[in-house]
Amino acid sequence: MSCLRVNPKGLDDESKDYLSLYLLLVSCPKSEVRAKFKFSLLNAKREETKAMARSPVFNAMFEHEMEESKKNRVEINDVDPEVFKEMMRFIYTGKAPNLEKMADNLLAAADKYALERLKVMCEEALCSNLSVENVADILILADLHSAEQLKAQAIDFINRQFPYV
Repeated sequence: MSCLRVNPKGLDDESKDYLSLYLLLVSCPKSEVRAKFKFSLLNAKREETKAMARSPVFNAMFEHEMEESKKNRVEINDVDPEVFKEMMRFIYTGKAPNLEKMADNLLAAADKYALERLKVMCEEALCSNLSVENVADILILADLHSAEQLKAQAIDFINRQFPYV
């Protein structure tokens, strides 16, 4: 049995791909798509994984003769399972409803897997929550992950709040 991709009208070109992919994955029989989030492990057939990979990093894993391509499996051991689930939800739907709760960890994952749109969303969430208590940690995070917008906002915040930071 094959899966039908649905591109609803009214969505921009970028969003309809995410929605189509999400509908494809949730409507496919379990025999066609296998995915596990236990210990941040993703195990899916090669074709579905290639379709799922909106990340240049994931795409490279499966397009070249890398270990992941040969085994049709990607093991993610350095991302918390909840953060990984949120990252995959973003890949499927273009949305990250739990972004506010995990923006710092999600920023690191988005940077590692080259999900630029998610990275910008994380930067914006972190910018809107800058405080005297967290600005130093956020500045370090921004520097580690080349989050230039976030870095500039954190520096500006420090300059404005200098006596209190």
